[in-house]
Amino acid sequence: MKIRVGTFNLMNFIAPEKDFYNETPYTQEEFDKKTHWSLIQLEKMSCDFIGFQEIFDEEAFIKFVKSYKPMENATIMAPDANGKGPVVGFATTLKLLSKPEVISNFPLDSILSFNNQDIPINKFTRAVLKVNIELPNGLPCTIIISHLKSKRPMIQHGKSGGAFQYSLGKAKALLVRASESLALRSIIIDELKNSNKPLILIGDLNDSGDSVTSEIISGTEPWPDLPKEQKKKIWDTLLYNTYDIQLQNTTRDVFFSHIHNHKYETLDHIMVSQEFYIHNPNRVGKIEYLHFYNDHLIDSMLITPENPRIYSDHGQLVAQIKLKENRILS
Repeated sequence: MKIRVGTFNLMNFIAPEKDFYNETPYTQEEFDKKTHWSLIQLEKMSCDFIGFQEIFDEEAFIKFVKSYKPMENATIMAPDANGKGPVVGFATTLKLLSKPEVISNFPLDSILSFNNQDIPINKFTRAVLKVNIELPNGLPCTIIISHLKSKRPMIQHGKSGGAFQYSLGKAKALLVRASESLALRSIIIDELKNSNKPLILIGDLNDSGDSVTSEIISGTEPWPDLPKEQKKKIWDTLLYNTYDIQLQNTTRDVFFSHIHNHKYETLDHIMVSQEFYIHNPNRVGKIEYLHFYNDHLIDSMLITPENPRIYSDHGQLVAQIKLKENRILS
């Protein structure tokens, strides 16, 4: 019994002739090519659950996903995708156990402060989506979809793009992403603490797996010399990056999901709780394989893509999970 869970940044998915950012709207021909290419990717991914990012238009998004025959009767949602900005969404053939929850505001305990002064960052740039589904073996599972602040510098409108302003903008972007990572960690801990219910985090975290922000989200492995009971408390809320699990089973790292300025990075991630970790004797399943679909990515510093608006600037990731049958959570 297996399931496939994926993440797909669609890159500015909006119907033709509609405005987004300061870009020229898609023509009908461009949009048709974009959806055709995206459908090919969906077929390659062949998922039971996909978390999407950069959806501007829910109606166009639902129509697109339903045109992929295996998901024509799937549950497809992109709450608040009203054209005003990109949001996350999902499509699944698995049963939903409750109404998905849109989380825009940070949990109060996660708002950063220094010297008794709160940093004025208390909302996600793009709201987090929490979905409760039933796995094929009957177990409940929480899936969280996220798209954190990018590394793009936050330069104040009207300011020059000088060297210092660029560095200042990068620092601001990092501060926002770090704040969002902490808030996401708070949500994850609240879901996992003192619970055996499995959790999967899907999304574009806009940083590498070994970055500080990603480690804030996942938590840190306990020190080897800690007493076992203390280790269990840490393992209870820890997430494991499927990228790291894949590296444990291969001798070569050739994985990346994004290329920018010659940098080949993995910004998109699928993380799982200990219930899917192979070294947990009480696991309900295990990660078998992590697929990267990135053949379309081109280093634009070396060659100009034919029409970059048609393709996503991110690769797609799919984690294949082998489930244990009739596993009962205590």
